[in-house]
Amino acid sequence: MINPKDLAIFCKVAETGNMSRVAESEAKTVMAISKQIAKLETQLGQALFIRSRRQLLLTEFGKAFKHKSEALLEQHQALMQWSHTKATVVSGELRVLCQSNEVVTETLVPWMAEFTAQYPELTLSLDVKESL
Repeated sequence: MINPKDLAIFCKVAETGNMSRVAESEAKTVMAISKQIAKLETQLGQALFIRSRRQLLLTEFGKAFKHKSEALLEQHQALMQWSHTKATVVSGELRVLCQSNEVVTETLVPWMAEFTAQYPELTLSLDVKESL
């Protein structure tokens, strides 16, 4: 399975054409970046770059893979943001059972508007029973 971090490194190297700059920005060694790229190429069974002493150029496969990787990384970021939002949002149903109508009208009703505004994803159900 391809690691999203490896895809991000690949995209940065592809964008800059320079492993040294990426290594510096990521606080890694050039060798570590090179190994990540080599690992990715091994996983894919395809070369992503044409390497020479002075240049690092994308192969045709590398160009297409970069385009798809960027789209995938955007989706990954959106998924992580959505997941974080869902993890911090209170949702579901809160059922409250009361013994008297008096408790509902004097205590709960004044509080309900503020509560439902604060937790819009939460459904509030009141059940009033004169005797439990």
